Amino acid sequence: MSKAVLFDCDGVVIDSMPVHAAAWVALFQRYGIEIEPVDVYLEEGRSIVDFCQRILNRNGYGDLKLSAFDLSHEKERSVIAQKKIKLFPDIPVILQEIQQSGRQLGMVTGSNQMLIQHVIPQSVRKQFDVIVTADDVQHGKPAPDPYLCAAEKLALDPSDCLVVENAPMGIRAAKAAGMQVVAITTTLDAGHLQQADSVVENFQELRNILKSKPFVV
Repeated sequence: MSKAVLFDCDGVVIDSMPVHAAAWVALFQRYGIEIEPVDVYLEEGRSIVDFCQRILNRNGYGDLKLSAFDLSHEKERSVIAQKKIKLFPDIPVILQEIQQSGRQLGMVTGSNQMLIQHVIPQSVRKQFDVIVTADDVQHGKPAPDPYLCAAEKLALDPSDCLVVENAPMGIRAAKAAGMQVVAITTTLDAGHLQQADSVVENFQELRNILKSKPFVV
């Protein structure tokens, strides 16, 4: 039986991906770079700096005077200022049910600590036994480092952790860490999430898996 549930943040805990995608699209358009929201969804999980640098390099802007770091933080400030990001309605109940089952809770995100502190209420952050952000690891998703970091902080073997993800980069990271993964189709359809052990279409299906003893994925 898994001893901890580790949640990705964007697109799993908070309904943020449309806001992130719109901010990236607007930012890159200023430099004549056209991207689609799905480009953001498929790369979600990478650190914002890594994602930004990849887009700049892909479009021949690797030597842009504004660094990927500066552009990324400009985008984050834009997202925070909009104040549009909310928790998915089912998340508070799901977190409570996991706590009541005696399992530990973790959040593992490619977002930075600044964003997490601004968009997730402190009362919710306090429910997690550990939060790993892009600031905590040298190599972000799809490397296993963020999930391995969470397991280490929880003093658990990676095989004792179940991960909830919504994007290919995060699924790859969790599987590389030796964890089971449930993917939810909040931003991408099931066809993009096939590397997960199980794919659910909604939060009720996720609750059913998380309430099973042991988890049935």
